Amino acid sequence: MTIALKGNGIGATVIYCDDPGSNFATQNIINCNGITDIEISNFLIDGSWGSLSKMYAASNKCREHEKRVYLSGCSNVVIHDLKMQYSA
Repeated sequence: MTIALKGNGIGATVIYCDDPGSNFATQNIINCNGITDIEISNFLIDGSWGSLSKMYAASNKCREHEKRVYLSGCSNVVIHDLKMQYSA
């Protein structure tokens, strides 16, 4: 059985970070450990910062590149048509 996280396309499906300045924002957006047969595709992850200056001024020093899709000990992984950006 394949675990699939599929949207309807980068322009149609968006996952927004609610409060990018919070400590929650330092967590991975997608975190998979020891999973086999995964497909992640067809959506946009938006950090919701509004601007690069707001992101770099954040008190928690969280940067958009620290929020990520994290896979550890996974196999047979397919990732396609996935975009990450710092703001809408």
